[in-house]
Amino acid sequence: MSKAAVIMTDGENTMTDTVYTAYGWLADKKLGTSNATSAVAELNSRLSKVCTATKNAGVIIYTIAFNGPEVSTQNLMKGCASQDAFFFNSSTSAALQSAFKEIGVSLSNLRVSR
Repeated sequence: MSKAAVIMTDGENTMTDTVYTAYGWLADKKLGTSNATSAVAELNSRLSKVCTATKNAGVIIYTIAFNGPEVSTQNLMKGCASQDAFFFNSSTSAALQSAFKEIGVSLSNLRVSR
């Protein structure tokens, strides 16, 4: 039985001095730094590592960038997807619905072909 994951984002990884996140305050250095740029680089690195480990475990990854994140985030999400065709850049609600429909068709084809 194959497993699949859909990872979706509507923005960039961010860390600031004024927002409390899952990693606490930036000044807490839970990402190894109190520098916002370095913290974002660490978050991006962690996402890449999670994607690599997930793909290595045999999980198929589909990714969706919704509502126009930066090109760097689009590239991060594209690299996370198991195939280039499994990355969707959905700038509208209609495009997002279409992406999920395509993912559903892809998964049903995968199931039928195995």
